[in-house]
Amino acid sequence: AVNEDDKRRIDVKFDTCRITILDSPIDFTIPLGMIGPTGWLRTIYIDDDIRITRGHKGSVFILSRTGRK
Repeated sequence: AVNEDDKRRIDVKFDTCRITILDSPIDFTIPLGMIGPTGWLRTIYIDDDIRITRGHKGSVFILSRTGRK
C-alpha cells in the first residue's frame, strides 16, 4: 500500500514464502498468515529501465525491466 505521508514509500506485508531447489522436484509454498513480516520500501530512483529502492532495514534493491507489454 502506498504510504500517504511519503508517496515514494510503499508499505509491504509478506503473506507466503516459497521454497524451491533448482533441478529438484522440491517446490512448495508456506502461508505466513498473521505472522507475516512487514516493512516498507522507498523508491530512490526510477526510469524506464530500472528502479532502485531501499528497504526499512537498509537493504538496496535494483530491479530491471525484463520485457515490455
